[in-house]
Amino acid sequence: MSYNPKLAPRPDHYRVHDALWQSLYANYAHLITPLRQNGWVTDVELSEGAYFIRATLGDGTELHIGTAEGLPHDPREVRGWLISRQPEGTNGPATVLYNSTADGAHRSNGGEVDPVLARIERLRSALRPSRTYQVLSTIYTPFGSQTDAHPCANATEAGEVFEAHSQKLTAELWTRLYAPAWPSVEGPEPQPALRLSVWALGPDISVLRITAV
Repeated sequence: MSYNPKLAPRPDHYRVHDALWQSLYANYAHLITPLRQNGWVTDVELSEGAYFIRATLGDGTELHIGTAEGLPHDPREVRGWLISRQPEGTNGPATVLYNSTADGAHRSNGGEVDPVLARIERLRSALRPSRTYQVLSTIYTPFGSQTDAHPCANATEAGEVFEAHSQKLTAELWTRLYAPAWPSVEGPEPQPALRLSVWALGPDISVLRITAV
């Protein structure tokens, strides 16, 4: 079933017409789009000369995604991610949710994006607990992205659909890049059924995940 998730609106301020802002927003679409799919208005902000991604979570807090030095123009240059959560519109106090910078608890992950997506999904699930699930499959190509959804009545069905889709990707010669066990990090634990995997075929990337809705 074709699924066109309603994205949170883009920011409405004068910087959206700035070429650098537009370039950063496009270059980090692989992080910004999942945030907007969660209904979170997401912006690229400048603070003390460094750029970072800011998502408003709708509960009075906001999520900051950056690096120790600020986001580079090219995401491939990121060597470690820093994710924090803090009260909206203030400078603190901030809670670090994920840190793969040189001195961080998750430094072995370095600049890998997949653990960042997994941590975002765990936060989303903690903010919106539910017993209803869906399996989402998003394919990112050089020309855009498309998401298919399969609503599921319960966790067991979601797991079966996830496995079936994984087998289909394998049969189509996709290579699985990432399929984590949920790590024990700060914050509430996700519901046991939630899973995520990342696949590649040539220049295309497929993200398969179970989410609570």
